[in-house]
Amino acid sequence: GDGIAFVLQNEGLTALGGSGNELGVAKSDRYSFTQGIHDAAGFEIRTFDEPGIVIRACGAGKAYVRDTNVSCIKARTDFNLEATSVSSFTFPPLNVKDARLHTVSLKYSPYLLEAFLDDMIQPRLRIPFRMQDEVSNVQNKAFVGFCASTGDAMSSHQILSWQFFSLQQEGALYSFGKNERGQLGQNDRQERAVPNLITSLDGVSITDFAVGKYHS
Repeated sequence: GDGIAFVLQNEGLTALGGSGNELGVAKSDRYSFTQGIHDAAGFEIRTFDEPGIVIRACGAGKAYVRDTNVSCIKARTDFNLEATSVSSFTFPPLNVKDARLHTVSLKYSPYLLEAFLDDMIQPRLRIPFRMQDEVSNVQNKAFVGFCASTGDAMSSHQILSWQFFSLQQEGALYSFGKNERGQLGQNDRQERAVPNLITSLDGVSITDFAVGKYHS
Protein backbone atom coordinates (compact mmCIF):
# COMPACT_ATOMS: atom_id res chain seq x y z
CA GLY A 1 0.00 0.00 0.00
CA ASP A 2 0.93 3.65 -0.26
CA GLY A 3 0.39 4.59 3.37
CA ILE A 4 -2.04 5.99 5.88
CA ALA A 5 -2.89 9.50 7.09
CA PHE A 6 -4.52 11.06 10.13
CA VAL A 7 -6.59 14.02 8.95
CA LEU A 8 -8.34 16.95 10.62
CA GLN A 9 -10.72 18.61 8.16
CA ASN A 10 -13.77 20.85 7.89
CA GLU A 11 -15.21 19.97 4.49
CA GLY A 12 -17.68 17.48 5.92
CA LEU A 13 -18.51 13.83 6.47
CA THR A 14 -18.56 12.99 2.74
CA ALA A 15 -15.13 14.48 2.00
CA LEU A 16 -13.02 12.23 -0.24
CA GLY A 17 -9.55 12.28 -1.76
CA GLY A 18 -7.81 10.26 -4.44
CA SER A 19 -6.29 6.78 -4.46
CA GLY A 20 -2.68 5.62 -4.50
CA ASN A 21 -0.22 8.37 -3.55
CA GLU A 22 -3.10 10.67 -2.60
CA LEU A 23 -3.82 8.47 0.46
CA GLY A 24 -7.55 9.14 0.28
CA VAL A 25 -7.16 12.81 1.17
CA ALA A 26 -5.32 14.67 -1.62
CA LYS A 27 -6.53 15.75 -5.07
CA SER A 28 -6.50 12.81 -7.49
CA ASP A 29 -3.91 12.81 -10.28
CA ARG A 30 -5.61 9.84 -11.97
CA TYR A 31 -9.30 10.65 -11.88
CA SER A 32 -11.44 13.78 -11.89
CA PHE A 33 -14.06 12.63 -9.37
CA THR A 34 -12.23 14.21 -6.43
CA GLN A 35 -10.50 17.53 -6.08
CA GLY A 36 -9.07 16.63 -2.69
CA ILE A 37 -10.42 17.42 0.76
CA HIS A 38 -10.64 21.15 1.43
CA ASP A 39 -9.77 22.76 4.75
CA ALA A 40 -7.59 19.84 5.83
CA ALA A 41 -4.38 19.23 7.73
CA GLY A 42 -2.81 15.79 7.59
CA PHE A 43 -0.11 13.68 9.18
CA GLU A 44 1.00 11.11 6.61
CA ILE A 45 2.93 7.87 7.03
CA ARG A 46 4.02 7.18 3.47
CA THR A 47 5.24 3.65 2.71
CA PHE A 48 5.61 3.56 -1.08
CA ASP A 49 6.41 6.74 -3.01
CA GLU A 50 8.76 9.03 -1.06
CA PRO A 51 8.52 6.90 2.12
CA GLY A 52 8.59 8.86 5.33
CA ILE A 53 6.37 10.94 7.58
CA VAL A 54 4.92 14.21 6.35
CA ILE A 55 2.91 17.04 7.88
CA ARG A 56 0.91 18.63 5.07
CA ALA A 57 -1.64 21.46 4.88
CA CYS A 58 -2.42 23.79 1.98
CA GLY A 59 -4.28 26.63 3.71
CA ALA A 60 -7.77 27.44 4.95
CA GLY A 61 -10.38 27.06 2.21
CA LYS A 62 -7.95 25.35 -0.18
CA ALA A 63 -7.81 21.77 -1.44
CA TYR A 64 -5.32 19.25 -0.07
CA VAL A 65 -2.91 18.43 -2.89
CA ARG A 66 0.16 16.23 -3.30
CA ASP A 67 2.40 17.65 -6.00
CA THR A 68 5.49 19.81 -6.38
CA ASN A 69 3.79 22.63 -4.48
CA VAL A 70 6.18 22.55 -1.53
CA SER A 71 4.18 25.23 0.29
CA CYS A 72 1.77 22.45 1.30
CA ILE A 73 4.54 20.43 2.96
CA LYS A 74 5.13 21.86 6.41
CA ALA A 75 7.70 19.23 7.45
CA ARG A 76 8.92 15.77 6.49
CA THR A 77 11.52 13.17 7.39
CA ASP A 78 12.51 10.08 5.41
CA PHE A 79 12.68 6.40 6.40
CA ASN A 80 15.58 4.01 5.93
CA LEU A 81 18.04 6.51 4.51
CA GLU A 82 20.10 7.79 7.38
CA ALA A 83 19.71 8.91 10.95
CA THR A 84 17.66 12.09 11.42
CA SER A 85 18.13 14.78 14.03
CA VAL A 86 15.48 16.89 15.76
CA SER A 87 16.29 19.27 18.61
CA SER A 88 19.81 17.80 18.84
CA PHE A 89 18.41 14.28 19.34
CA THR A 90 19.42 11.67 16.75
CA PHE A 91 16.99 8.96 15.62
CA PRO A 92 18.12 5.74 13.91
CA PRO A 93 16.63 4.84 10.50
CA LEU A 94 13.09 3.47 10.80
CA ASN A 95 11.18 0.82 8.86
CA VAL A 96 7.40 0.93 9.30
CA LYS A 97 6.83 -1.92 6.83
CA ASP A 98 8.24 -4.53 9.20
CA ALA A 99 4.81 -5.96 10.21
CA ARG A 100 5.41 -4.84 13.79
CA LEU A 101 3.24 -2.65 16.01
CA HIS A 102 4.06 1.08 15.86
CA THR A 103 2.77 3.90 18.05
CA VAL A 104 2.07 7.44 16.84
CA SER A 105 1.27 10.55 18.88
CA LEU A 106 0.44 14.06 17.66
CA LYS A 107 0.44 17.02 20.04
CA TYR A 108 -0.82 20.48 19.12
CA SER A 109 -0.92 23.60 21.23
CA PRO A 110 -1.04 27.09 19.77
CA TYR A 111 1.16 27.42 17.87
CA LEU A 112 3.27 24.28 17.90
CA LEU A 113 2.77 20.82 16.35
CA GLU A 114 4.80 17.78 17.43
CA ALA A 115 4.78 14.32 15.83
CA PHE A 116 6.06 11.26 17.72
CA LEU A 117 6.67 7.83 16.22
CA ASP A 118 7.45 4.94 18.61
CA ASP A 119 9.58 7.22 20.83
CA MET A 120 7.03 9.16 22.90
CA ILE A 121 9.68 11.40 24.51
CA GLN A 122 11.44 12.96 21.53
CA PRO A 123 9.33 14.18 18.57
CA ARG A 124 10.30 13.11 15.05
CA LEU A 125 8.93 16.41 13.76
CA ARG A 126 8.43 19.66 15.68
CA ILE A 127 7.26 22.78 13.83
CA PRO A 128 5.49 26.12 14.33
CA PHE A 129 1.89 25.59 13.18
CA ARG A 130 -1.23 27.79 13.25
CA MET A 131 -4.23 25.49 12.85
CA GLN A 132 -6.64 28.35 12.08
CA ASP A 133 -4.47 29.30 9.07
CA GLU A 134 -4.91 25.81 7.59
CA VAL A 135 -8.46 24.76 8.54
CA SER A 136 -11.41 27.21 8.44
CA ASN A 137 -13.69 27.54 11.48
CA VAL A 138 -11.58 24.99 13.36
CA GLN A 139 -12.44 26.62 16.70
CA ASN A 140 -16.14 25.83 16.23
CA LYS A 141 -15.97 22.28 14.86
CA ALA A 142 -13.79 19.87 12.93
CA PHE A 143 -13.84 16.27 11.72
CA VAL A 144 -10.97 13.91 12.53
CA GLY A 145 -10.22 10.46 11.21
CA PHE A 146 -7.98 8.23 9.13
CA CYS A 147 -7.48 7.84 5.39
CA ALA A 148 -5.55 5.17 3.52
CA SER A 149 -5.27 4.00 -0.07
CA THR A 150 -3.38 1.93 -2.57
CA GLY A 151 -2.95 2.06 -6.31
CA ASP A 152 -2.54 -1.15 -8.30
CA ALA A 153 -1.98 -3.51 -5.38
CA MET A 154 -3.62 -4.34 -2.08
CA SER A 155 -2.63 -3.33 1.43
CA SER A 156 -3.75 -3.84 5.00
CA HIS A 157 -3.68 -1.16 7.71
CA GLN A 158 -4.75 -2.08 11.23
CA ILE A 159 -5.47 0.61 13.81
CA LEU A 160 -5.63 -1.26 17.09
CA SER A 161 -6.65 1.74 19.20
CA TRP A 162 -6.65 5.50 19.11
CA GLN A 163 -7.54 8.44 21.36
CA PHE A 164 -8.30 12.09 20.71
CA PHE A 165 -8.42 14.47 23.66
CA SER A 166 -7.85 18.05 24.72
CA LEU A 167 -4.70 18.99 26.61
CA GLN A 168 -6.51 21.84 28.34
CA GLN A 169 -6.66 21.42 32.10
CA GLU A 170 -6.88 23.42 35.28
CA GLY A 171 -3.42 24.31 36.50
CA ALA A 172 -1.86 24.04 33.02
CA LEU A 173 1.22 26.18 32.42
CA TYR A 174 1.83 28.31 29.34
CA SER A 175 4.94 30.29 28.41
CA PHE A 176 5.99 32.95 25.91
CA GLY A 177 8.89 35.29 25.33
CA LYS A 178 12.35 35.52 23.73
CA ASN A 179 13.56 32.06 24.82
CA GLU A 180 17.22 32.64 23.90
CA ARG A 181 18.35 30.04 26.46
CA GLY A 182 15.39 27.67 26.28
CA GLN A 183 13.90 29.09 29.47
CA LEU A 184 10.32 28.70 28.20
CA GLY A 185 10.40 24.95 28.83
CA GLN A 186 9.44 24.14 25.21
CA ASN A 187 12.54 22.03 24.44
CA ASP A 188 13.87 24.57 21.93
CA ARG A 189 15.07 28.17 21.65
CA GLN A 190 12.32 29.48 19.40
CA GLU A 191 10.77 32.83 20.31
CA ARG A 192 7.04 32.79 21.01
CA ALA A 193 4.89 35.90 20.87
CA VAL A 194 1.78 34.24 22.33
CA PRO A 195 1.39 31.77 25.24
CA ASN A 196 2.15 28.14 24.34
CA LEU A 197 1.17 25.17 26.50
CA ILE A 198 4.18 23.39 28.07
CA THR A 199 3.28 19.86 26.95
CA SER A 200 6.02 18.16 28.99
CA LEU A 201 3.94 18.98 32.08
CA ASP A 202 0.78 17.24 30.82
CA GLY A 203 -1.21 15.92 33.76
CA VAL A 204 0.70 18.03 36.29
CA SER A 205 -1.29 20.73 38.09
CA ILE A 206 0.86 23.82 38.64
CA THR A 207 0.13 25.85 41.77
CA ASP A 208 3.20 28.12 41.79
CA PHE A 209 6.24 28.83 39.64
CA ALA A 210 9.28 31.11 39.32
CA VAL A 211 10.82 32.51 36.15
CA GLY A 212 13.84 34.58 35.18
CA LYS A 213 15.82 35.80 32.21
CA TYR A 214 17.88 32.63 32.01
CA HIS A 215 15.67 30.01 33.67
CA SER A 216 12.14 28.91 34.51
